Amino acid sequence: MMKSLTLPLLLMGGIAVRAGGQDLAVYDDGLENGWVDYGWAAINYSNTSPVHGGSKSIRVSDPGTSYQALYLHHAAFDPSSYQSLTFWLYPTAAGTNELQVRATLNGSPQTGVNLSFTAAQVNHWQQISITLASLDVAGRAGFDGFWIQNQTGGPLVFYVDDISLTAVPVPNPVPVAVDAQSVIRQIDSRISGMNIMIWDSYLSGTATAGLLNAMDTRVLRFPGGSDSDDYDWQTNRLVSNGSFQWASHAATFARVAEFP
Repeated sequence: MMKSLTLPLLLMGGIAVRAGGQDLAVYDDGLENGWVDYGWAAINYSNTSPVHGGSKSIRVSDPGTSYQALYLHHAAFDPSSYQSLTFWLYPTAAGTNELQVRATLNGSPQTGVNLSFTAAQVNHWQQISITLASLDVAGRAGFDGFWIQNQTGGPLVFYVDDISLTAVPVPNPVPVAVDAQSVIRQIDSRISGMNIMIWDSYLSGTATAGLLNAMDTRVLRFPGGSDSDDYDWQTNRLVSNGSFQWASHAATFARVAEFP
């Protein structure tokens, strides 16, 4: 029977490994997966309007002072499985370089990415996707947060929803066909071997040989393992200590081997 399998594979140095993963939710009607609020602004995580997905969004307001920010923090981790920070943003005012997004590495802010909005984009949800490389944290194990900051120098309100880290995509699947009925090569029957040991006091010609025949054993090894380095075939004793005699011996092995 021909079986067809589709496996997501990535060839690395001649070795096929699974690749890709799932997006990591940061905010979805609430903070998820260990992300916590570190923001410095008037922030409402249960805002009910406007909302992009679900029933809630984040309202960020800067009523009196400027440069307030929504700042989300996580224990430091390696973001190698993710390629982008993605979120939906609802601007309420048009402007150039109105907001700035920065990621943090062990608490230290990295390269900022500015966001600008036209009058046509105001009061509409906009999907924002910024690569972690642009934020200067791609593949860096100390990634521990990001913020979205008001850069206008004055009061501002904006809304954020459905925040996630987008996973590195799975490469194109490689189809693999397996024909279980087609015999390419038979395994050598001599692979069915057994180690018989010099310390085995139950080793005997008839009983042991009967069991080995039932198992269709084709190869025997004696005296077995590293003990052979210290085995005297003539005396059945230790080479290093001639006073110690093993439980079994070469004659027993010969009887087992010749038994039909």
